[in-house]
Amino acid sequence: MRSDGFRRRDALKGTAMRHGPSLLALALAACALDPNDPKALRNLGEECVSCHRPGKKAADWPFTAGGTTYATPGDAASPGVGGVVVTLTDARGKVVTLRSNRSGNFWTHEQLAFPVAVVLQRDGSEQRRTVASGPCKAGTCNGCHTVPPLNGAPGRLWAPR
Repeated sequence: MRSDGFRRRDALKGTAMRHGPSLLALALAACALDPNDPKALRNLGEECVSCHRPGKKAADWPFTAGGTTYATPGDAASPGVGGVVVTLTDARGKVVTLRSNRSGNFWTHEQLAFPVAVVLQRDGSEQRRTVASGPCKAGTCNGCHTVPPLNGAPGRLWAPR
């Protein structure tokens, strides 16, 4: 017997399929990846969305955007910085506010219209760092915000103290 939630998710998914798509969405949300789950505390600095999508190895937890937050743009992949508030505003004005977990990882399942503007703020800090709309054309944050940076990104996603 599996103890990792797959059995529960599959049972909920079967029930939801019999009762309509809205129940399916609720059932899948109930099985969302917990921020403190060991699976959510790994792969720092790696691009998340390419695995967290249908047909890939982490398809059970699909993301539309995800990444890792750091103290500076040149930080090594580990450790990340937890407690960073990540606010995404999409091209249609939808605002999604996230908080990085204790290893610095954050993600969302919310549908977003790209490009997005991003504001990063460390827990308890009054300082904010804003990434203007335009360059963030996909939710694959760590794909560009890496060391060395790619596609014009300034380095890792970081928030001032």
